[in-house]
Amino acid sequence: MDGTAQQWYVAVGGQTSGPATAEQIGAWAREGRLPPGWLVCEVGQSQWQAPESVPALAYLVVGAPLARGPAPFGACPHCGGGVRNVAPVYGWPWGFWQRALKAQFQCDQCRRDIPLAQLDRKAREAALRARKIGWSSWAIIVFFVFAAIASPFLMMLLYKP
Repeated sequence: MDGTAQQWYVAVGGQTSGPATAEQIGAWAREGRLPPGWLVCEVGQSQWQAPESVPALAYLVVGAPLARGPAPFGACPHCGGGVRNVAPVYGWPWGFWQRALKAQFQCDQCRRDIPLAQLDRKAREAALRARKIGWSSWAIIVFFVFAAIASPFLMMLLYKP
């Protein structure tokens, strides 16, 4: 190397992009722009190859396991990888309820979407418990908001001079 960062061209679905550094390609992967089957070609080379054969890019392969700690929703029924809730989080408290009420499960390794019915019993119970807590929280909040809005009117009715 001559001191410059190693760069590659990236081919996705017949379209090429680049040249890009490993950091830029990593950003594309985090944005979801690199579906299974993408290829790379190092600048100055002519042979396209799978990214798992390039040590600097192997961690970006969709099938590569992510090191994020134990998966909270058990093992994937397809490949045995960890299953996570990947529903978007919109901030507290709404994000908690969004993730609990509209859970979306995905495998860390094969990236398949996993329906709730395909989770193992323990994971399914945990997801359903989170959903119950989410609905209960919403019910409590709605009750107190209604009570706060209605209390002045109720006081006027109950305490007429």
